[in-house]
Amino acid sequence: MLRFIPIFIAILFASSAMPAPQSSKLEIDTMTSGPDLHAIKAALLAVKGVDFAEVSLEQKTATETFDNAQTNLDALIATTGHAGLPILPKP
Repeated sequence: MLRFIPIFIAILFASSAMPAPQSSKLEIDTMTSGPDLHAIKAALLAVKGVDFAEVSLEQKTATETFDNAQTNLDALIATTGHAGLPILPKP
């Protein structure tokens, strides 16, 4: 039983050191068509550290989950801007 305690402690510290994924919702007022939706989603998923991206043409938003140790919100905004659709963070 005592030999498992160091393993448990190592797992505990390893999991607490891992960065938590961050989510954001971005407003894309300039998105007007299906091709825009696919371009934004592809651009976001191409960013290293982005694990999930969902884009809604109806709501004109993009919701993404990313590892903030690998990317940040400014990089995501720049990426979608390079895809041709400027965006703003949605409160």
